[in-house]
Amino acid sequence: MTVTDNLNTSLKYIKTINTLYNQHTFVVTLSETSASIQQNATHQLIVNCTNDGVAVSSPIVTYTSDNTAISTVDVTTGLVTGVTVGTNNIIVIYMGVTDSIVINITAIPAAPTYKIFVSQGTTDINYINTSSASSGDGATLTPRTFKVFNLDGTAITDGSIFTFSLGDDSKNSSILASQLITKMDNITGLSVRLNTTLRNVKGWFYLIATKNGVETKKELRVKDYQDI
Repeated sequence: MTVTDNLNTSLKYIKTINTLYNQHTFVVTLSETSASIQQNATHQLIVNCTNDGVAVSSPIVTYTSDNTAISTVDVTTGLVTGVTVGTNNIIVIYMGVTDSIVINITAIPAAPTYKIFVSQGTTDINYINTSSASSGDGATLTPRTFKVFNLDGTAITDGSIFTFSLGDDSKNSSILASQLITKMDNITGLSVRLNTTLRNVKGWFYLIATKNGVETKKELRVKDYQDI
Protein backbone atom coordinates (compact mmCIF):
# COMPACT_ATOMS: atom_id res chain seq x y z
CA MET A 1 0.00 0.00 0.00
CA THR A 2 1.37 3.42 -0.93
CA VAL A 3 0.41 6.62 0.95
CA THR A 4 1.31 10.09 -0.40
CA ASP A 5 1.85 13.08 1.92
CA ASN A 6 -0.50 15.84 0.68
CA LEU A 7 1.73 18.54 2.16
CA ASN A 8 4.81 17.19 0.54
CA THR A 9 3.89 15.20 -2.48
CA SER A 10 7.48 14.08 -2.91
CA LEU A 11 7.13 11.97 0.19
CA LYS A 12 5.61 8.57 -0.20
CA TYR A 13 5.20 5.88 2.40
CA ILE A 14 5.08 2.28 1.38
CA LYS A 15 3.59 -0.43 3.60
CA THR A 16 3.23 -4.02 2.68
CA ILE A 17 0.06 -5.75 4.09
CA ASN A 18 -0.28 -9.44 3.78
CA THR A 19 -3.87 -10.73 3.67
CA LEU A 20 -4.94 -14.31 4.05
CA TYR A 21 -8.17 -15.56 2.42
CA ASN A 22 -9.40 -19.04 3.07
CA GLN A 23 -11.92 -20.10 0.45
CA HIS A 24 -14.71 -22.32 1.75
CA THR A 25 -16.40 -25.08 -0.16
CA PHE A 26 -20.14 -25.16 0.37
CA VAL A 27 -22.33 -28.03 -0.78
CA VAL A 28 -26.12 -28.31 -0.67
CA THR A 29 -27.85 -31.62 -1.46
CA LEU A 30 -31.50 -32.55 -1.44
CA SER A 31 -32.30 -36.04 -0.18
CA GLU A 32 -34.27 -36.84 -3.37
CA THR A 33 -33.86 -36.08 -7.03
CA SER A 34 -37.59 -36.35 -7.76
CA ALA A 35 -40.90 -36.77 -5.95
CA SER A 36 -44.53 -37.30 -6.90
CA ILE A 37 -47.48 -35.92 -4.95
CA GLN A 38 -51.16 -35.42 -5.62
CA GLN A 39 -52.88 -32.10 -6.11
CA ASN A 40 -53.45 -30.30 -2.79
CA ALA A 41 -51.10 -32.73 -1.03
CA THR A 42 -47.83 -31.68 0.59
CA HIS A 43 -44.29 -33.06 0.61
CA GLN A 44 -41.48 -32.04 2.93
CA LEU A 45 -38.08 -31.55 1.33
CA ILE A 46 -34.99 -32.57 3.30
CA VAL A 47 -31.70 -30.84 2.64
CA ASN A 48 -28.10 -31.53 3.75
CA CYS A 49 -25.50 -28.79 3.76
CA THR A 50 -21.76 -28.95 4.34
CA ASN A 51 -19.01 -26.40 4.82
CA ASP A 52 -15.62 -27.76 3.82
CA GLY A 53 -17.02 -31.25 4.18
CA VAL A 54 -18.43 -30.66 7.65
CA ALA A 55 -22.18 -30.98 8.09
CA VAL A 56 -23.97 -27.75 8.97
CA SER A 57 -26.54 -28.37 11.69
CA SER A 58 -28.90 -25.45 11.02
CA PRO A 59 -28.17 -24.13 7.56
CA ILE A 60 -30.00 -21.08 6.29
CA VAL A 61 -31.41 -22.04 2.92
CA THR A 62 -34.07 -20.68 0.59
CA TYR A 63 -36.43 -22.62 -1.65
CA THR A 64 -38.09 -21.45 -4.84
CA SER A 65 -40.44 -23.01 -7.39
CA ASP A 66 -39.79 -22.45 -11.07
CA ASN A 67 -43.52 -22.76 -11.79
CA THR A 68 -45.89 -21.89 -8.96
CA ALA A 69 -48.86 -22.80 -11.15
CA ILE A 70 -47.83 -26.45 -10.73
CA SER A 71 -46.39 -26.50 -7.22
CA THR A 72 -45.47 -24.00 -4.55
CA VAL A 73 -42.88 -24.25 -1.80
CA ASP A 74 -42.39 -22.49 1.50
CA VAL A 75 -39.30 -20.36 1.05
CA THR A 76 -37.77 -21.31 4.41
CA THR A 77 -39.20 -24.70 5.39
CA GLY A 78 -39.18 -26.46 2.00
CA LEU A 79 -42.77 -27.72 2.31
CA VAL A 80 -44.05 -28.35 -1.23
CA THR A 81 -47.76 -28.15 -2.09
CA GLY A 82 -49.21 -29.59 -5.27
CA VAL A 83 -51.39 -27.19 -7.27
CA THR A 84 -52.14 -28.57 -10.73
CA VAL A 85 -51.12 -31.63 -12.71
CA GLY A 86 -47.69 -31.24 -14.26
CA THR A 87 -43.96 -31.26 -13.59
CA ASN A 88 -41.69 -28.50 -12.35
CA ASN A 89 -38.51 -27.93 -10.36
CA ILE A 90 -37.90 -26.78 -6.81
CA ILE A 91 -34.53 -25.10 -6.30
CA VAL A 92 -32.73 -24.80 -2.96
CA ILE A 93 -29.93 -22.25 -2.43
CA TYR A 94 -27.29 -22.31 0.28
CA MET A 95 -24.34 -19.92 0.36
CA GLY A 96 -24.63 -19.33 -3.36
CA VAL A 97 -24.72 -23.00 -4.37
CA THR A 98 -27.87 -24.78 -5.51
CA ASP A 99 -29.52 -28.12 -5.91
CA SER A 100 -32.91 -28.98 -7.38
CA ILE A 101 -35.61 -31.62 -7.34
CA VAL A 102 -38.16 -32.55 -9.99
CA ILE A 103 -41.71 -32.43 -8.63
CA ASN A 104 -44.44 -34.38 -10.43
CA ILE A 105 -47.98 -33.41 -9.48
CA THR A 106 -50.61 -36.05 -10.16
CA ALA A 107 -54.39 -35.73 -10.29
CA ILE A 108 -56.54 -36.61 -7.29
CA PRO A 109 -58.05 -39.99 -8.13
CA ALA A 110 -61.78 -39.99 -8.49
CA ALA A 111 -63.47 -41.28 -5.39
CA PRO A 112 -65.22 -44.60 -5.96
CA THR A 113 -68.98 -44.30 -6.02
CA TYR A 114 -71.36 -46.81 -4.55
CA LYS A 115 -75.03 -47.64 -4.26
CA ILE A 116 -77.12 -49.40 -1.65
CA PHE A 117 -79.12 -52.29 -3.03
CA VAL A 118 -81.42 -54.83 -1.46
CA SER A 119 -79.33 -57.95 -1.04
CA GLN A 120 -82.07 -60.44 -1.85
CA GLY A 121 -82.78 -61.15 -5.52
CA THR A 122 -81.80 -59.04 -8.50
CA THR A 123 -84.59 -56.44 -8.43
CA ASP A 124 -83.98 -53.51 -6.13
CA ILE A 125 -86.58 -52.65 -3.51
CA ASN A 126 -86.96 -49.33 -1.76
CA TYR A 127 -89.36 -50.33 0.99
CA ILE A 128 -89.70 -52.50 4.07
CA ASN A 129 -93.03 -53.98 5.09
CA THR A 130 -94.02 -53.55 8.70
CA SER A 131 -95.44 -57.10 8.73
CA SER A 132 -95.81 -60.23 6.63
CA ALA A 133 -99.60 -60.21 6.94
CA SER A 134 -102.14 -57.57 6.08
CA SER A 135 -103.83 -57.56 9.48
CA GLY A 136 -104.30 -59.41 12.73
CA ASP A 137 -102.35 -60.00 15.87
CA GLY A 138 -100.47 -62.80 14.17
CA ALA A 139 -98.64 -60.41 11.81
CA THR A 140 -94.87 -60.69 12.15
CA LEU A 141 -92.26 -57.99 11.53
CA THR A 142 -90.29 -58.40 8.31
CA PRO A 143 -86.65 -57.30 8.51
CA ARG A 144 -84.79 -56.64 5.28
CA THR A 145 -81.07 -56.66 4.49
CA PHE A 146 -79.41 -54.02 2.34
CA LYS A 147 -75.89 -54.15 0.93
CA VAL A 148 -73.42 -51.71 -0.60
CA PHE A 149 -72.29 -52.36 -4.18
CA ASN A 150 -70.13 -50.53 -6.69
CA LEU A 151 -72.15 -48.05 -8.72
CA ASP A 152 -72.15 -50.41 -11.70
CA GLY A 153 -73.74 -53.12 -9.55
CA THR A 154 -70.63 -55.26 -9.16
CA ALA A 155 -69.56 -56.59 -5.80
CA ILE A 156 -67.03 -54.63 -3.73
CA THR A 157 -63.90 -56.73 -3.36
CA ASP A 158 -61.26 -54.24 -2.21
CA GLY A 159 -61.83 -54.77 1.50
CA SER A 160 -63.86 -51.59 1.97
CA ILE A 161 -65.67 -51.24 5.29
CA PHE A 162 -68.74 -49.05 5.69
CA THR A 163 -70.52 -47.83 8.78
CA PHE A 164 -74.31 -47.63 8.70
CA SER A 165 -76.67 -45.06 10.13
CA LEU A 166 -80.17 -43.70 9.63
CA GLY A 167 -81.27 -40.28 8.47
CA ASP A 168 -84.58 -38.44 8.64
CA ASP A 169 -86.51 -37.66 5.45
CA SER A 170 -88.21 -34.32 4.80
CA LYS A 171 -91.12 -36.17 3.18
CA ASN A 172 -92.36 -36.83 6.70
CA SER A 173 -90.61 -34.32 8.91
CA SER A 174 -92.71 -35.26 11.94
CA ILE A 175 -91.58 -38.90 11.81
CA LEU A 176 -87.99 -39.71 12.76
CA ALA A 177 -86.00 -42.54 11.26
CA SER A 178 -85.59 -43.97 14.75
CA GLN A 179 -89.38 -44.28 14.96
CA LEU A 180 -89.44 -46.35 11.78
CA ILE A 181 -86.48 -48.65 12.41
CA THR A 182 -86.08 -50.22 15.83
CA LYS A 183 -82.84 -52.05 15.24
CA MET A 184 -79.95 -52.49 12.81
CA ASP A 185 -78.35 -55.93 13.13
CA ASN A 186 -76.45 -58.60 11.21
CA ILE A 187 -74.02 -55.81 10.36
CA THR A 188 -70.95 -56.51 8.22
CA GLY A 189 -68.59 -54.12 6.51
CA LEU A 190 -70.90 -54.08 3.49
CA SER A 191 -74.41 -54.90 4.69
CA VAL A 192 -76.97 -54.31 7.41
CA ARG A 193 -80.37 -55.69 8.29
CA LEU A 194 -83.14 -53.26 9.20
CA ASN A 195 -85.96 -54.14 11.56
CA THR A 196 -89.15 -52.11 11.48
CA THR A 197 -91.28 -50.90 14.35
CA LEU A 198 -94.97 -51.42 15.04
CA ARG A 199 -97.35 -51.51 12.09
CA ASN A 200 -98.87 -48.12 12.89
CA VAL A 201 -95.62 -46.24 12.27
CA LYS A 202 -94.96 -45.74 8.58
CA GLY A 203 -92.97 -43.27 6.51
CA TRP A 204 -89.75 -42.45 4.66
CA PHE A 205 -86.17 -42.38 5.91
CA TYR A 206 -82.58 -42.68 4.64
CA LEU A 207 -80.17 -45.56 5.07
CA ILE A 208 -76.65 -44.11 5.05
CA ALA A 209 -73.43 -46.03 4.37
CA THR A 210 -70.28 -44.07 5.22
CA LYS A 211 -66.69 -44.74 4.19
CA ASN A 212 -63.82 -42.30 4.80
CA GLY A 213 -66.28 -39.52 5.53
CA VAL A 214 -68.15 -39.98 2.23
CA GLU A 215 -71.82 -40.89 2.50
CA THR A 216 -73.90 -43.07 0.19
CA LYS A 217 -77.62 -42.71 0.81
CA LYS A 218 -80.68 -44.73 -0.10
CA GLU A 219 -84.18 -43.41 0.45
CA LEU A 220 -86.43 -46.11 1.91
CA ARG A 221 -90.02 -46.40 2.92
CA VAL A 222 -91.57 -48.32 5.76
CA LYS A 223 -95.08 -49.35 4.76
CA ASP A 224 -97.74 -51.85 5.64
CA TYR A 225 -98.05 -55.06 3.69
CA GLN A 226 -101.20 -53.86 1.99
CA ASP A 227 -100.00 -50.34 1.17
CA ILE A 228 -99.22 -49.51 -2.45
